[in-house]
Amino acid sequence: MYARKPCLLVVSAGQLYRRVRAVLREEGYEVMKASSYSRGIAMTHGYRPDLVLLDMDISSSGTMSGLDCCTLLRRSLSMPIIAVSVASDMQKKVRTLDAGADDYLVEPWGIEELAARVRACLRRVLPAQKPLQMDETVLYSYDRRLYLDVARQQAYIDSEPVFLTPKEFQLLSLLLLHAGKVLTHRFLLHQVWGEGYDDEVGYVRVCICQLRRKLASDYIITRANVGYLFRDGQEVDRRPSALKRARQQLQISAS
Repeated sequence: MYARKPCLLVVSAGQLYRRVRAVLREEGYEVMKASSYSRGIAMTHGYRPDLVLLDMDISSSGTMSGLDCCTLLRRSLSMPIIAVSVASDMQKKVRTLDAGADDYLVEPWGIEELAARVRACLRRVLPAQKPLQMDETVLYSYDRRLYLDVARQQAYIDSEPVFLTPKEFQLLSLLLLHAGKVLTHRFLLHQVWGEGYDDEVGYVRVCICQLRRKLASDYIITRANVGYLFRDGQEVDRRPSALKRARQQLQISAS
């Protein structure tokens, strides 16, 4: 049985992240960090976390402010944003909420309060997760070419059976179950190999390599130094066409 952990991105130069990471992980969340506003925007678009915790007081971040970051995130993304600041500036708070933040925390606040606000925001956007009854489940890829009969622990490509080891099947099930979401190395290691394997990233890489070879497809995408995701329909739509890629290559060669 699998229930995906919600993924939180903390945009923080360090202090906020250090303050909240342990408690949020104990609450059952996957926690990632972006140390600048520009990096936060890039990671949010790349990894699509379920919630962004935005430090409004990052210094030395170029011309971008916390308000700018919030505005840019909300312009194209819909996940909840909780802004956090050490200063009680009512105008800044109002502008940030108007820019799209779902909540705004000002010192002094406790970690229990923050965790409660995170839970409240996630309740509004995530369905209540029930354990997946694996004996009744068939998982399909976006193009319906690949499907997993979980009860029989059998994979099929174009209706032809594909032999997978138990670890390969379990890893592919997780990726396919959460298609379109980045699953971190740590999460995959804990779910497939168990506790105590935090540093054995090589296990995941070898297993992914074997899956790619056996599936003979580009279903699985690598997110360098973070983890992997299984393509969904949106990922496919974002891929440039062969013609577009050829044109881009010609432009690069000509420049």
